[in-house]
Amino acid sequence: MLQFAGPHRLSRNANTLILCSFILSRLIYYWVGIRFQTKIISDNFQFIDVALLRDRLWESLYHFHMQPPLMNAYTGILVKCFPENYPFAMHVFYMILGLASALLVYRIMRYLNVGPGLALGLTIAFTVSPAVVLSENFPMYEYPMMVLLLASSLALYHLISKPGFWPSLGLFSLLACLAWIRALYHFYFLIAFAVLVAWFVRRNRLSVLAGSIAPLLSVLALYIKNFLVFGMFGASSWLGFNMAVVTVHQLTMDERNMLIDAGRLAPIARVEPGAPPASYLPYIDPIVPTGIPVLDSFFKSTGQINTNSTPYLKAEPLFRKASMQALRAYPRAYLRSFLIAWFCYFRPSTDFFQYDDLRRPIHRFDRLVNIVLFGQLREASGPELRALKESGHTVSLVLYTGIFLMLLFPTLLVWSGVLIWRGFRGRLLTWPQLGMLLFITGNIVLLMVTTNLLSSFENNRYRFPTDCLYLILLGTLLQAASAPMHSTRARFVP
Repeated sequence: MLQFAGPHRLSRNANTLILCSFILSRLIYYWVGIRFQTKIISDNFQFIDVALLRDRLWESLYHFHMQPPLMNAYTGILVKCFPENYPFAMHVFYMILGLASALLVYRIMRYLNVGPGLALGLTIAFTVSPAVVLSENFPMYEYPMMVLLLASSLALYHLISKPGFWPSLGLFSLLACLAWIRALYHFYFLIAFAVLVAWFVRRNRLSVLAGSIAPLLSVLALYIKNFLVFGMFGASSWLGFNMAVVTVHQLTMDERNMLIDAGRLAPIARVEPGAPPASYLPYIDPIVPTGIPVLDSFFKSTGQINTNSTPYLKAEPLFRKASMQALRAYPRAYLRSFLIAWFCYFRPSTDFFQYDDLRRPIHRFDRLVNIVLFGQLREASGPELRALKESGHTVSLVLYTGIFLMLLFPTLLVWSGVLIWRGFRGRLLTWPQLGMLLFITGNIVLLMVTTNLLSSFENNRYRFPTDCLYLILLGTLLQAASAPMHSTRARFVP
């Protein structure tokens, strides 16, 4: 049984080895051709037009409604501070995040009494893996989310160890940053978590709750601003489009027309979610120009679609309604999405269409990793997979996902439940260890459920922030499997 004896002092040699492996791996990856993908900032719909970030930053952030604004705020600040070199500055920041995540993974595993050799080996293997390096060179929110989840896990451990105002402020500031990056960390979730933590620590509850107030108020302020300006109490206006992707989008055009002609589906269902803004104009109220480019401009200066423009805001509730109609009238469509979502969830993180150019220099190495470690026996692009499915291939599609991941992830979740139960009932876990394990497992389940319910294509990318949490659970499982049958009970700290 795994021995839990409280936190261990970290080895300086381990930190040095992690640092050296990080630097060496990044030099090698750069030498073979891996480059930071700054094109994402101008092309991906999640980012405000760089020209607006440079010239009208605060106005654009204030009127940004499609998702929480922190990623764009950070990008805009870099654009203003380093007008010519902001891609380099962002790359440096992402590498700092990468090193921080490696040190945090090792520290958390040692706090859970994973042996130093095993913890170091798993940490280095994860840090130098293609999945981590490609995500580090792809400036989306998954990489910052990973670091915030790791830092929050450790912050919760310290808060439960020594409850007080400042540890609470640190933890909830990290959680507020998550809420300002991803809408799924809803304000109500943070409120419930604050109450749960206050109950869990059992002492200094008022100080713990006091430390959570300022971060929670910052999230509430964002929600109130969006309610006053856009009429929505939330951090994102994209819910209706997400719902449409997993319902309306899964209908064939013949199925849509049949339901629309029968009066069972709103006519806007003929338009794809994320289509050009003008496509929605026949279905929404007339638009009054505001004089604010981030709302008025249908396209960015680069020619890419501006998905924050007003037509999307007005079309969102219509898509929400159409999605519910499609779900009631043709539930089979959602089942299609649900199956695709789980298929994508278990694909290796690097098997993602936007990584095609990025991973080309290491494609053979990445394929080897995906075959040996993840059990992805075959590889194909999205169109090829759809063609295989339409030709009648169903069971064989499993070969295109990570077979080992399909077995490992559920095993780790079951193991975490067993570990938490045994640790609590047998008093083999201290309260800080118990709380941290619950937090790690809870976040894995939260992202798994929400992404697979509300998306059906990029689920392996959405899963990536929790890959490090799965790794930590794997460390505890391997340590338990290699530990002697006897164990020393830890001091149970109430």
